[in-house]
Amino acid sequence: MIGTGGTDLTVEQAEQSIVGYTIFNDWSARDLQMLEGQLRIGQAKGKDSGVTLGPYLVTPDELEPYRRGGRLHLQVTALVNDTVIGTGSTGAMDWTFGEVISYASRGVLLRPGDVFGSGTVPTCTLVEHLGDLESFPGWLHEGDVVTLRAEGLGETRQTVRVSKPPHPLMPRRNPDAPPARARVNRAPARVPTRGAYMKSPTGYGRGRCRTGGTAGATPGWSPATGHRCWWTRCSTSR
Repeated sequence: MIGTGGTDLTVEQAEQSIVGYTIFNDWSARDLQMLEGQLRIGQAKGKDSGVTLGPYLVTPDELEPYRRGGRLHLQVTALVNDTVIGTGSTGAMDWTFGEVISYASRGVLLRPGDVFGSGTVPTCTLVEHLGDLESFPGWLHEGDVVTLRAEGLGETRQTVRVSKPPHPLMPRRNPDAPPARARVNRAPARVPTRGAYMKSPTGYGRGRCRTGGTAGATPGWSPATGHRCWWTRCSTSR
């Protein structure tokens, strides 16, 4: 979180604007994300309570013991129902917090109280584990307890609850979409004209019914030979 605002900040100015650090749990509705991300024009719809912040706002001077090479090295662990999902360090960030805030300030007026997320700590989100389905713990369900722990910052712990269903919206056809082409089966019809496929205790065969019966409309058993006509029915079958 920044305590002073500004625009087009240098990295040094951005670093000095930071008033404190806290845990930022970015809850993602993957179903909405996949649905609305099909257009590839930005992020999916956000929701109230889509972010958890806390439990404390820790000033930069208190985290100096964790700073090495100009970066904060805070060990982070994510758990679901007290089972570790992933663990990593903020020291693995590609960009420092100062660089992130400096970039965000390009052409934008930042204000005191603005909050910036570092991005997901590697392995600490469920979607990253989809590559190994055998170890994938599954998506969150009602009653699951999600815990995030970070060195020097404490931990957050929330229970997942199901919200009421949304009011339905009727789907609408895209007026710019081309009309659907009629589906035509161009395969030639195949109607047996001589004999029939027959299923007998010895397997399948093709030929005239050995009872000498006349082909009918449905399969059935021949009392004379015990075989079954597969596609047609002998007149002597029952």
